[in-house]
Amino acid sequence: MIRKISLVTLINLLSQVVSITGFALISRLYGPESLGGLFVFLSYSSIVSVISSGYLEQSFFILKQQNLFKHVLILIFYLTTFISLISGLIFFFIGVSYIMFIICNVFSESILKTISSLNISTNRILFISISKFLFSPIIPLCYYLSFQTYGNDEFYLIFISSILNILFASIIAVITLRKLNISMFVRDFFRFKILILLFRRFFKFTKFSMTGELMRTIAFKGPTIVLERFFGKDIAGFYGIANRILLLPTMVFIGSVTQIYIEKVSNSIKKQLGILTFTKSILKILSITSLIGFTLFIVFGKNLIVILIGDDFKQVYFMIILLLPYAISLVTLSPLLSIFTVFEKQENLFKLKFLVLISSIFSFTISVIFNNFNLGLIIFSVTTCIIYSSFSYMSLKVIKSYDKKNS
Repeated sequence: MIRKISLVTLINLLSQVVSITGFALISRLYGPESLGGLFVFLSYSSIVSVISSGYLEQSFFILKQQNLFKHVLILIFYLTTFISLISGLIFFFIGVSYIMFIICNVFSESILKTISSLNISTNRILFISISKFLFSPIIPLCYYLSFQTYGNDEFYLIFISSILNILFASIIAVITLRKLNISMFVRDFFRFKILILLFRRFFKFTKFSMTGELMRTIAFKGPTIVLERFFGKDIAGFYGIANRILLLPTMVFIGSVTQIYIEKVSNSIKKQLGILTFTKSILKILSITSLIGFTLFIVFGKNLIVILIGDDFKQVYFMIILLLPYAISLVTLSPLLSIFTVFEKQENLFKLKFLVLISSIFSFTISVIFNNFNLGLIIFSVTTCIIYSSFSYMSLKVIKSYDKKNS
């Protein structure tokens, strides 16, 4: 397990190093305001993409009959199309910009998370990691070429992001379907009886996991929109960059750990083996890693940010310091919370994400009322840490209960 985590993490790390290096260059070229526009666009896309698949891709971890995989994929396609059209109409009436690009991004994110879950469920984690690594330099390179041609116009940032993401997602989908010998015919799209049965069977994922993830995404991405409306695009850009830096260890290391942890737990449950011992080991590794990583950032982070993206972005460092409790809880506890998915206790994750949403709304309402976005960041960071800690304790109780029954 450690060997597998190390390999996947190394590939993801290389991918993020390339991506962050490119992003540092682009930040210097485009400036906070254009980046703020990009992050607002990405926030809208992320919020809609959560509900676009109905979270039905999680069914791949449970389905034993692989002949049903294609029907789940078709069901997700129908749902994504419906959600995209509805969200597009809503955005039109409330005056959101770049609607077609948002819909394009929703499709790409829906495809990518669905195909990623399919690959993880069939023990092909490395394929996704390697694919992202190979793709990682392309978007920054296109951003740079666009700047040389059109200047620092946010439109081209959004255009390039949308087109390249849908292209990447489509290529990954085609390769995966061929590797797994999944063929779809026209008649499969009209087998509505099977599609309805599958939707009913896995509606729990939609009811709890999807709704909960939507609330979590609004809680984490919504502040970008609020900050842009009340404090300007530059502040929204600073927050977007701070969030991206904080999520870096989650994407690089914790994503790998969580995927492999879920795989390990699923196999242990099928064999009726205990899972508490290696869960404790994972928690120790994550705690030590996060402590070392964030300590190093506190000491060297300010100079590193100035070197990478310039003096104009010094405020990003102070935002990250305010968000450290939130970051530490995400890095250390995220894999443990996946236990609720494995044991089909999605209602607990729903409650967690609902509380995080309430925390976000309360925190940034306070920041607007007092005209102080730093105050909102502090409140949100501390309350999120408390919420994650409480539910991690609950997940440990679930694990202990399972081990006791199977001892």
